[in-house]
Amino acid sequence: MTPPAIRYPLPALALLVLLGLVTWRGADGVQAIRSDLTSRWAKLTERPAVPFPASTDPLVLAGAIHERVLILEDEVPYSSQPDGPTIGFIRHREFADFYDRWPIKGDATHIRVGNRRPLGWVEIGKAISWTTRLVLLPSEDHASILTESGASFDLKGSPKPILGQNPNQLHIHNWGETGAWHVGGQGVVLKADTVPANCWGVWLTRSELLALIGRDRSQLNTSTSRPNLVIRALLGLPINDRPLSSEETGMALTLLGPAVSQEGVTTKLDALARLNEEWKPDAVWGGVEYRGVRLIDIP
Repeated sequence: MTPPAIRYPLPALALLVLLGLVTWRGADGVQAIRSDLTSRWAKLTERPAVPFPASTDPLVLAGAIHERVLILEDEVPYSSQPDGPTIGFIRHREFADFYDRWPIKGDATHIRVGNRRPLGWVEIGKAISWTTRLVLLPSEDHASILTESGASFDLKGSPKPILGQNPNQLHIHNWGETGAWHVGGQGVVLKADTVPANCWGVWLTRSELLALIGRDRSQLNTSTSRPNLVIRALLGLPINDRPLSSEETGMALTLLGPAVSQEGVTTKLDALARLNEEWKPDAVWGGVEYRGVRLIDIP
């Protein structure tokens, strides 16, 4: 009897057997090779990650004037990178220096803050950018003023930080439902020419108020027709007699705008003395008392 003819050449049969063994016993190995090739291809084609900024010095506007932020809560967590694990807490609501923002472009979600050294990243909603100490104070003579859109804005309540200004606009932070000097709220743009002179104020501690009362008012900053001490207080600089440099004076005029061009209407220290005698803080942060003082009360 004649055996059936072999339909496939022997090498082809051997290859089929080998592929069967690989499929049966070597699936894990094939998967590992494929994963390795995929990983290598991804590394060749992916864009390098943008490193998080890590400035060693705070952002300087001019001379000793730094970009400043106000931490809006006690026990605010900070991390070593945006959205990273918490590495510490800022114990009290306070002013801090601005170091970096993230993302670098577009709307920021986190900012890197510190005092004398960088601490870490905090969520943008936990702090507001507040370069000067200017505030908008309530007025008994004016219950409301107009926003840029023409709506009525209520002046009552706690002092509101003035975050920026130009000859036509005044950008302030209006407190939200959680209350004054807390997270929440939103920015409001007011018409600069509708803001009454007695609504301009500066955010001071009691010790700073006492320094203003004891100051020799004969030494004036000729560039602004205001005492050098007051300009330093408005900018959040240490209260001392060091004169501002020409660069700092120019930046002061830019930052403070209409506030520095207004002349005081009092000729004595009576208004400040009464504020000291009847001291009632608007806020207490970490044991330090702050109050909004009207610019027209500062001789």
